[in-house]
Amino acid sequence: MKNLTTTLAGALLALSLTTPAALAQDTAIKVAVLPQINTLPLRIGVERGFFAARGITPEFVEVPMTSASASAVVSGAVQFGVVDLPTGAAAQEKGLPLKWVANLFTSPADARDPFFETYAVKDSGVSTWADVNGKQLRIGCRNCLQHILLQNAIDAEGGDSKTVEFMVMNEADAIAAVEQGHLKVMTVSINGRAHAARLGMTLIGDASALLGPQIPVTPFVVNSAWAASNPKLVQGFIDAVNDSLDFVKENPDEARAKLAEYYPLQVRGVTDFSSYPLPHWEACLNMVSIQSALDVAARYGVLTKPVVAGDLFYQDQGVQIRPCS
Repeated sequence: MKNLTTTLAGALLALSLTTPAALAQDTAIKVAVLPQINTLPLRIGVERGFFAARGITPEFVEVPMTSASASAVVSGAVQFGVVDLPTGAAAQEKGLPLKWVANLFTSPADARDPFFETYAVKDSGVSTWADVNGKQLRIGCRNCLQHILLQNAIDAEGGDSKTVEFMVMNEADAIAAVEQGHLKVMTVSINGRAHAARLGMTLIGDASALLGPQIPVTPFVVNSAWAASNPKLVQGFIDAVNDSLDFVKENPDEARAKLAEYYPLQVRGVTDFSSYPLPHWEACLNMVSIQSALDVAARYGVLTKPVVAGDLFYQDQGVQIRPCS
């Protein structure tokens, strides 16, 4: 019996040394996300036990836009939420208690890869960024990362973004408008490229290519007041998200195999997922590219003054984010 007791004690000691301390108490949290394929790593992360290993049980709350996510985090309705890069910076500038903590998906590491591509109908007279002057251009959101990148690209290439009528509409409606002859120029996601090709549209360019690689689109924010009282939980969330992003980046085929299960409407009609384009999931935070995007946001009035990227992240109480090397 003494030997058995000793063995059990040793086993329990070993377990206590190898198991995260957070496992002692499972904590339920709510995370605001958009109903998009971009959030697939979180679902897979739950399946793989990356959150459970840190004593976290996340509930994903779908919201229609990142401004709703920001409001939910500020009010305490959720603990974490995805917020568009300029939107999050503007909210902090207004004094809201939001701080970024983790990445989700970004512009490509290689500028030659597609991201925010803009296409024009053939024979529309639009083939360069300068040609967009005075035209209607479909965007997915106003004062968001996509919008400011487009303004920057048009102005940098000899155009005048002030003359452009930016029309906010979802991608499906934009494609239908092109088919019906009501829209000549649109910006699409990587999954919209196939529709642009089907419609015989001409590529103008990719607005993200001018600012640098790995620009975060909708990083996660936390309420800084809540974070100050829960630093270990914040760190556990960061680590679980990063593990999830690392996993899908290293195992793209497994991610593709889960698309129809979690996002049946978004991939409706797709029968072969072997080459289905995936978002550019990236755990590390490219501080140089983030600073470049924030400088553009200030230039176009989304921010009232320049800000320092590092100041917008929660790094108190020993919490560590993962910058790109």
